[in-house]
Parts: sequence; structure tokens; C-alpha cells
Amino acid sequence: MVAVALLAALAFGDATDATLAGASRSAAPTERIIRVGQIYIDGADDMGTSAILNELKFQTGDRIPFGRLREAERRLDRLGLFVVDKAAGVWPDIAELPDGEFTNLRINVRLRTRP
Repeated sequence: MVAVALLAALAFGDATDATLAGASRSAAPTERIIRVGQIYIDGADDMGTSAILNELKFQTGDRIPFGRLREAERRLDRLGLFVVDKAAGVWPDIAELPDGEFTNLRINVRLRTRP
């Protein structure tokens, strides 16, 4: 399994406020906003890790509505790189790992076997 931890320096001030304002406009009034901390990826090779990071549409430090995590899971499902078997409880899954003001994310996938 490949575990990837992404760390980024966080910018405060106007950039953070603009990110929060953008996230708030797209979020339902009762949807909670999370601040993305570290992102861990389990079960992917280097190619799968790159594909996952491209599909997230957010990065460390971003403030996003919670629903964007479920949207990211659906995009990962559609990539065709990972096992998706809902009956067996297997699909790309993004789990929250709260850590103070940040929410670290663990993305669990199972690569499809290649013929």
C-alpha cells in the first residue's frame, strides 16, 4: 500500500477569506465547512495516487463544504482504476480524521487488477 501525506504551507488573510467565501456560496445553508489538513492515500500506486489528486479538486488548507468529499468519491468511482463493488462494500472512500481546526483525510482505494 502506498501512503501519501501531503503537506502545504497555509496562507492566511485575504486568500483564506476568499476561499471560505467561495465555499460558503456553494454550500447548502446547513452544510458544514471543513478545512482540509493532511491527505493520506492508501491502496494506490504512483499512477493511482496522481489520478486521485487530480480528481479531488481541493488541496491541503482549502475550506470546502462537506459535500465535496462525496463528490470526490463519485469522481474516483468513475475513473475505472479502482474496484467498485457496492454489494461487497468496496469503493473509493474518503474518511475524515478531525485534528483541531483541520480535518485530515484518508482516501482508501483498491486498485483493479490489470490483465
